Amino acid sequence: MNQTKQPEKRQPETEALPSINLHDLTPPCPYSGDILKLKSEWVFADYHMSLQELRLIYYVINHFDVSEYFAKDGRFLSSSEYYDIHKHGTLEHRSILLPLTDIHVAISCDSKSKSYSPIINAANSLVNKEIRINHINKPSEAIKVAEYMSVVKCPDTKLKCLLLSFS
Repeated sequence: MNQTKQPEKRQPETEALPSINLHDLTPPCPYSGDILKLKSEWVFADYHMSLQELRLIYYVINHFDVSEYFAKDGRFLSSSEYYDIHKHGTLEHRSILLPLTDIHVAISCDSKSKSYSPIINAANSLVNKEIRINHINKPSEAIKVAEYMSVVKCPDTKLKCLLLSFS
């Protein structure tokens, strides 16, 4: 008998889930992703990302709810409050959990494909990416985009979700 060996499909590797309480995560933006305000630091920063990585990071930023920082009468933040945002709070406050089906529908280049692997690969590569922010009066600095990424089962919907933690 001549048996041909079928090539094994490799699933993208995901790391073990860190000690994150999924119920303490900030919920997605109540505006359903209809607004995106990029800081000028991002506009004038130096970074090299694939199209899938850019689509993913813009989608996630757009759905990350920062309204608690701007809830005080809609005013701009004081310098001390601004500093606190950059202090890297708890991991739960810097993380977002979004269903892979929603991300796939929004950013997929190939609408016929049902595979999540391009999204997972893009998220994995974002963990290793750095952005060089060019300040006007200070030396430029490199910051990491994401600290952690994993694919988990959503506690509420039981769907596969992308857990992404910003640095």
